[in-house]
Amino acid sequence: MLLSGWICLLTTVPFYSQTTGPAEFEVASVKLVSGRTGEAAHIRMEMNATRVSLSNVSLEFLISLAYRISDKRISGIPSAVQSASYDVAATLPANASKDQIPEMMQRLLADRLKLTVRRDSETVAAYDLVVAAHGPKLEKSGDGPVGRNQIVPGQIMASRMNMVGICDMISRVVGRPVVDKTGLSGTFEFLLDWGPEETGPSIFTTLQEQRGLKLVPSKAPVDILVVTHAERVPTEN
Repeated sequence: MLLSGWICLLTTVPFYSQTTGPAEFEVASVKLVSGRTGEAAHIRMEMNATRVSLSNVSLEFLISLAYRISDKRISGIPSAVQSASYDVAATLPANASKDQIPEMMQRLLADRLKLTVRRDSETVAAYDLVVAAHGPKLEKSGDGPVGRNQIVPGQIMASRMNMVGICDMISRVVGRPVVDKTGLSGTFEFLLDWGPEETGPSIFTTLQEQRGLKLVPSKAPVDILVVTHAERVPTEN
């Protein structure tokens, strides 16, 4: 898949899924790459239950994948490594799940790039999502088919999503953590259309008008990942 733009597709699988079985790729290679130009330098990504293929990705990208954390919450990558690009090719063991890829990637990065990290937290600017003055305008999920969960420019679409999940999707658009303070339970069929902000209303206005919800500025603690060691050149595959 060529990542030529940012379209975020989400599934109904929990963000932190619990899996069992091997936590190591059956076969894997990590290569430092340089000198590529044009289409050859584009980021490409393919991941499924049998293999992982990543081209021209940064260590920051790999850490984000491995630890399921936004790249904005990663710090401490050495400057010599910050500019490096890598190709990763790996085969999953038989009967492994795609959900195990992050855990396997953690082990691979520790082995080949000698990556070590520590977890920390900090307080950052955030938003509380609250119910607006005239009440929510939300559709409860029923027994119909599961719809699409996605974020595209000017639109958020979610199916059978609880408010925590909806907050996470809104957070990806506004660029800050969004904390659920609505008090609403259950799952919803959620659609928000605000169009290009240059010519139409902002997501803040549209949330109130279309869904009876409001974003209120606040502060919130967030987890961050601090890189304590990483090497630029991977060990031999």
